[in-house]
Amino acid sequence: MPSILGANTLSGGFDVANSLRFNSGSSDYLTRTFGTPTSSQKWTLSFWIKRCKIGSANEFIFNTDGGNEEDRLSFNGSGDTLTWYEQNSSGGTVAELTTSQSFRDPSAWYHIVLARDSTQGTSSNRIKLYVNGSQVTALGTATYPSQNDSSRWNTAVAHEIGARNAGTFVNLYMAETVFIDGQQLDATSFGEFDEDSSTIWKPIDVSDLTFGNNGFYLPFLADGTNAGFVDFSSNNYAVTRVGSTIHSFAQAKFDSSSIYFDGSGDALTLADGNQWDFGTGDYTLEFWVNKAHTGKESVFETRGGGGNGFNIEFNSSNVLEWYDGSITGTLPVDGSAVTANTWVHFALVRASNVHKMYRNGTEVGTALTSSSSQQSTGGPNIGRRLESSSANDYTGYLDEIRLSTVARYTSNFTAPSASFVSDSDTRLLIQSKASNLLGGDNSGEGNHFTTNNLTAIDQSTDTCTNNFTTLNPLTKRDGGTLSEGNLKYTASTDDSSVFGTIGIPSGMKVYFEAKLVNNTAQNFIGIFDKYDAGDGAFLKGGSESGSYGYKVRGSASVVQYFNNGSGTDTAISNYANGTIIGVAIDNENGQIHLSANGTYINSSDPTDNNPNALVTGFDTTIEQYLHFSLDTTSSQPSIEYNFGSPPYSISSGNADANGYGNFEYSVPSGYYALNSKNLAEFG
Repeated sequence: MPSILGANTLSGGFDVANSLRFNSGSSDYLTRTFGTPTSSQKWTLSFWIKRCKIGSANEFIFNTDGGNEEDRLSFNGSGDTLTWYEQNSSGGTVAELTTSQSFRDPSAWYHIVLARDSTQGTSSNRIKLYVNGSQVTALGTATYPSQNDSSRWNTAVAHEIGARNAGTFVNLYMAETVFIDGQQLDATSFGEFDEDSSTIWKPIDVSDLTFGNNGFYLPFLADGTNAGFVDFSSNNYAVTRVGSTIHSFAQAKFDSSSIYFDGSGDALTLADGNQWDFGTGDYTLEFWVNKAHTGKESVFETRGGGGNGFNIEFNSSNVLEWYDGSITGTLPVDGSAVTANTWVHFALVRASNVHKMYRNGTEVGTALTSSSSQQSTGGPNIGRRLESSSANDYTGYLDEIRLSTVARYTSNFTAPSASFVSDSDTRLLIQSKASNLLGGDNSGEGNHFTTNNLTAIDQSTDTCTNNFTTLNPLTKRDGGTLSEGNLKYTASTDDSSVFGTIGIPSGMKVYFEAKLVNNTAQNFIGIFDKYDAGDGAFLKGGSESGSYGYKVRGSASVVQYFNNGSGTDTAISNYANGTIIGVAIDNENGQIHLSANGTYINSSDPTDNNPNALVTGFDTTIEQYLHFSLDTTSSQPSIEYNFGSPPYSISSGNADANGYGNFEYSVPSGYYALNSKNLAEFG
């Protein structure tokens, strides 16, 4: 079995930027009701995953929500094996594959491919399972579907990622999730072995694959800058981002974001086609606009650089004008200028050959009656006018851009009070909805998933090409609960403790942060170097004996620091809940520095081997492991740890010198996030 991408590998070539962090405690999942498949007999599912809970209840990764008739892929609480199961409407087994292999490593990423083709004559070829590039042939259970059987997965029912029937949820990280409708592919379509190691399996770019009707590619894109734009209508037209058009959180009419154009080459474009020709039929073009400044600027054009089609633009006096060379007569023009930096709704409507313009629901301008056939010579250009200079490019915000095949308004109306929902009359619908882009499909098929309880905080830079340390559930001692991708630790008994998944090599300096959520008692933050101290001391945690670090007290004006288990108090202000503790561990000079909200204790300076460091003297010739211990003297304390992929909101954002991690406070010079790429350089 090839190696998984673990703590000490560096992936070259294709980089995965994001993963999605699922937490059962907040009922996180994605859902989509599929349409008509290319084939319900032949398809391939590929994804990368990093587990958080081991040996717990079953974790259902993929599921069809269809009552008794369902297909599902899950990790099994008993044995941590992986099962693909197909069940018919009577509750009977159609197919079942369960691995002999257990998946118990919470420190590394697994790549899993499930490839189905029930048309195959050989039963064992009808479902193939690959893990880290190799086909799994050692199966504990192997029941294959009958020839030409149609699966429940990839039919017109609700499909879930991260849940079963919206009632049972998973705890894991997921990246590069791909579904191919109509082909049974092997693992080489999604990954390759590293050129320097025949045992390291890594992802490749999948954007050129043919995805099929229900196919999708979920890269869990970043909200805001560089995120993709999609057509939310049922037509799923491909939308091309031109220039630096972004989803912006600076302005929003609905859904906390809008589309921003900077006035210098920014645009959204769609291919030409007769779908933009309405002839003598009714239509409605509407949008919300927030113009940044005065000037002649184009909003929406379908003229293809000249000729006939829509041309919606503001004139030099900030008045919206409507032109279309295919329509005989003068189309309505707004009667007054819009106010800069103010949201305004415009609707341009043709109803039984009567053309009207509405501003915030009130008719403006002079209606035109014309029986001319509306024709467009190009596809939509949003935010620029092709036949003129870039001086007419739009600067400002747009959202809820909807083109409909009906006259939605024939008299004054109340301006929309919520974002649009696509219906059978929607020809095109472009929305920002950046908070929902975590489920955005980048295959070009437009098969977007709806996010449930997932927010921007759940997006992570802990990926299969840059693996970050987390807390290791296999090393917990005396209770305690891990959540939020094993980045939040809540004590349940006295001296609950846990270790990190990745060690700090000799000579390396690392930085991380810890946010005090409930610090009514005290917690220990440090390292542990006594691997063989007592039976199972390392695997199941340990007390402060043999540790170096700080015990942070929330109910007393002191911190206690430990050097080889010897504790000493030093006076300090109380640490209130919400305090972010910065920890700089120097495994070159044998020092640990602690800060509170950016200010270092005892005026120590992590960058100059400062003698004011309270924690000193540990063995720098060996690998050190992060060690965390929580007391429950007063109540159950809870800490959120940020090793570079925070489980809580960051207001500033600071990376290390290599550009990795997202921290609230500045990373000291020479210190780095504890992840696989930094380990490859410094480890």
